[in-house]
Formats: sequence, structure tokens, C-alpha cells
Amino acid sequence: MDRALLELQLGQEELFQTFRRIVENINVIIATYGDDDGPMGPIMVDPAIGNVGFGSGLHGWAFTLKQFSEMYASKFGVQVDKLMKNLWGDRFFNLKTKKWSTSQEDGAFLMLL
Repeated sequence: MDRALLELQLGQEELFQTFRRIVENINVIIATYGDDDGPMGPIMVDPAIGNVGFGSGLHGWAFTLKQFSEMYASKFGVQVDKLMKNLWGDRFFNLKTKKWSTSQEDGAFLMLL
């Protein structure tokens, strides 16, 4: 996060695309060298299920989408697990209708982390 925000000064969409690419690359490495039949079973990382953390070493903070969802679930009036799934990917939230969608409608904004 530090390099992406401070040095590269990435915008919201570039930041999301960079993090998505990093998660995909890690999953490729896991799939290449991992053993699905091993004692831990299949291992994949996915921010939407809460096993990826985002943080800043410089400023000393970190969060998972689960933690973020727990803070904002009541504000958006949704369950934590549903909010987690909607916070990662091309998902739009409409403040007027209080609904999530995959396309940007009037009054909807993109949730990027």
C-alpha cells in the first residue's frame, strides 16, 4: 500500500487493478506449487473471504475486508458476509436504492479497496 499510494500515486481503479493482479499472481504460484491433496487442502487467497490483508508499514495500520465490513455493515444496512463479497471487484452501490449491482447506474458509485 505504501508504495502504491505514496510513490506510484495510483488512482482508485489502478490501485484495484494492481491489487487484483497481485492476488491472481499469488494464486497462480499457489496452484503451481501447492498440493490440493495435502493436509491443508486447497489453498487460495481471496480478499472477499477475508484471507488477504491490506496495510501500511510506514503508518502502522492494516485491515482485511472482513474488518472493514464489520465496521460498515450497519451503516449500509447489510450483513457482514454480503458486504465483504461486494467490496472486492467491479461492484457498485446505489445510495438511493441501497442495492448493489455489477453495472454503474445513476447515483451508484464503485466500491474500491
